[in-house]
Amino acid sequence: DSSYGRLEDLPTVGFGYGRRICPGLHAVRNFLWILIGRILWAFNIEFGLDDKGIKTVVDPMASTDGLATKPLPF
Repeated sequence: DSSYGRLEDLPTVGFGYGRRICPGLHAVRNFLWILIGRILWAFNIEFGLDDKGIKTVVDPMASTDGLATKPLPF
């Protein structure tokens, strides 16, 4: 509940539940935060340009539905 200043944990579907939960769950989450931070630090991420030099707008919801999603074709 964000009204108390706390956010809910991310879903752990890929890591299992209960007694069979992956023991590396917390290590992987920490590693991903470090990895994403390093990518943002190291690269200059910008919008792409079309043939006329205008920024292309990407719809963040343009992906397939389901548990494992992928971007729709351009």
